[in-house]
Amino acid sequence: MNKLVIIWIFLVTFTGMLNGQGVIIEQPKLLFNNEQTLGLFLNSNGIGADFRYAKYIDSRNDRIYEVSFDFVKHPKEYKSVVAVNFLTRRFVYGKKNLFWELKGQIGNQHELFRKYDFSSISVRLTYSGGVSIGFLKPIYYEIITYDGTGQPAYREEKKFDPGIHLYN
Repeated sequence: MNKLVIIWIFLVTFTGMLNGQGVIIEQPKLLFNNEQTLGLFLNSNGIGADFRYAKYIDSRNDRIYEVSFDFVKHPKEYKSVVAVNFLTRRFVYGKKNLFWELKGQIGNQHELFRKYDFSSISVRLTYSGGVSIGFLKPIYYEIITYDGTGQPAYREEKKFDPGIHLYN
């Protein structure tokens, strides 16, 4: 009889600590009306920023408005360094313009599969289209003209001309 009482006390005491399936975390269901996203991005050919606004249509569809502004560099650019009066200046030899791009897009987003559990994912289909406008800013180089003794005679700013500016 004593053995049964000890076993019963042991089971009552230690079985309260056991969990069969683990802790189930239920994520509260939230309804988002609109969504706003601001981002910075870095590409192999430039840098930019974008803003995205998604307007709620119904439980599975959103209307997307997106604006992006980025700086684009030419893939063949190579920066050179020149020393002038104990200062080093970096420049791209032969570059005539800086290029910026402004993009505007409108599109739709459709949720194909919803996220029901805490550890699951949702899958969405997004499609959009729009316009892109490019801006060119001319580059002016600081041209130093030297006199016969090798000293700088005067400085002026000019646009690049490959026939005149052969080096430096």
